[in-house]
Amino acid sequence: MLVVCGLLALGCGSDESTSHSGGLLPVSYEELDLSTPELAVGAFIDAFADGDFITAALILHPSTQDAMRSAIDAETFYDWVDAPGQGALVARLTAELGGDHYTDTLRMFDLAMQSAATTGGLRFDFTQGAMEVVTTTVDSRAALVDVTLRATGVTATVELGKSPRGDWRIRQVRYPDGDINEFPFSGHPPLPGEPTDLTEFDDWYQLLPSDSPMATVETISRLVAKGDHLSIYFLLAAPSQREALLPLRELARFGGIEHSLGPAALDERLDATGFPYDIETIVELQGGEPITAAGATTATVVITTPTMELEARLVLDGSDRWRLRQIFPLGSDDGIVPFPIA
Repeated sequence: MLVVCGLLALGCGSDESTSHSGGLLPVSYEELDLSTPELAVGAFIDAFADGDFITAALILHPSTQDAMRSAIDAETFYDWVDAPGQGALVARLTAELGGDHYTDTLRMFDLAMQSAATTGGLRFDFTQGAMEVVTTTVDSRAALVDVTLRATGVTATVELGKSPRGDWRIRQVRYPDGDINEFPFSGHPPLPGEPTDLTEFDDWYQLLPSDSPMATVETISRLVAKGDHLSIYFLLAAPSQREALLPLRELARFGGIEHSLGPAALDERLDATGFPYDIETIVELQGGEPITAAGATTATVVITTPTMELEARLVLDGSDRWRLRQIFPLGSDDGIVPFPIA
């Protein structure tokens, strides 16, 4: 599908795998083709049908992302899903508190859509794709596209706008009874939704190799070499995810002009500044035995590169995946977590 080819594969048309095989999958969400309204809508629908709600959220317009962040602050994000999904979302959030991922806007949207899909609470069920996509209005800055949902046969209108970068992003998806000031979804489906089985879907960030401390370090090295800083964020321990976003809070639109979503803003910032340490090439990895204390299992890996030696501290999460807590020059007293962000 488009998202697998455009976002998740190491390189479309190359000899490397483009399927969810547990290899290193993401390249960058920026490689999605959003050059026309139709392509942007297609990418959004494909991401939704893949159960890849992280990518779907990244295709939303910056102003919509900003409204979503405000909805989280105001605790009105439950309106993103219909009643059957709201109870499930409460349960998911209760389980997530203090969990293995920081619940930022991307993660909140992901949890909301998963909860709604499995309970029949999706306001717009794109999980089976679209029967018909028709552009009704388009000019240099805005477009309206009518999409007939395959799951229900109901037609919704997708409003798009140009982002500051010049690509097309989705401002809103709405039914005829929707309010133009409600984001990202507006209006209510005329028919009750049906539960969708998401067991076949794998979140791409859960497929990044991380079954040992050294595997996680090697994966991060490969991601740095490819400039895929968004995926690095999902390999950080939850406290480190929070710490990584703090330097961006004082900046406009949470780190960049393009996104109000913290992880995407971090990706944008590191794209501009580069990863703080030269770990694209690893000469040697040395790791000791993991240590369990105070309810946490941790490990340390010493990374030798052609130019420096680094110490990586990792923690085992609830799904037996190793996540990065901190990386810094060996012997340094620098306490920055997880790493310096300019």
